[in-house]
Amino acid sequence: MGVPWCGYEFGPVEPLDGWQAPRGGGIYAVTFRKDRDDGPAVHAVVYFGESGDLAGRGIGPAHEKYECWTRAAGGRPLYVSIHAEESGDRRRAKEREMIGAWMPRCNR
Repeated sequence: MGVPWCGYEFGPVEPLDGWQAPRGGGIYAVTFRKDRDDGPAVHAVVYFGESGDLAGRGIGPAHEKYECWTRAAGGRPLYVSIHAEESGDRRRAKEREMIGAWMPRCNR
């Protein structure tokens, strides 16, 4: 099931550990689950990023913000969700819009 952020539909929220990024451009949201494991999933966004090639971006432990993500999640597992967008101008504009609206800790 997808997640809407700022009216843009993102794909399903998947565990970052072992996740394989698809080829192509898009925006990615890194989150952690802030509720208890036995209730409905409620995620907090810690970072929005964009790339013209998600598969080549290194969205995981090699990412320059990974340590911030893990600190922000307080030891909880990290998750990722993507919104496909091939246009670089639209990707960057959407990313700026989402960062401005949500103010994720690791985008500051």
